[in-house]
Amino acid sequence: MADGKTTGIDTPGRHSTDFPRGSVATRSAAVWGGVMGAVLLLMRKAIAVPVLLVSLIAMIITATSHGGLSDAVVVIGMVALVFSALNCATSPGAYLYAKRMRDQGVLV
Repeated sequence: MADGKTTGIDTPGRHSTDFPRGSVATRSAAVWGGVMGAVLLLMRKAIAVPVLLVSLIAMIITATSHGGLSDAVVVIGMVALVFSALNCATSPGAYLYAKRMRDQGVLV
């Protein structure tokens, strides 16, 4: 823009400034916990189960806070809302799979 201001998705730091710190923290725990849990699962480590559980809980808190917004589509966008819904649908499966593999002795 001519006045040096940017708007929209290309705004640097947009997501970290639009949400409360607690929401950013739970979203970070959900994302990085999921990544770490997936890597630990690939390494066949039993610690993946509690890591994925913490990630799942953080994801549910984040999705609830986003879903609780009256204008969630405006704030985070429709694509992010759909992506969040897909994560809510698949993340419990990853946790349950890891738990089952631990119980069967596959994860050590």
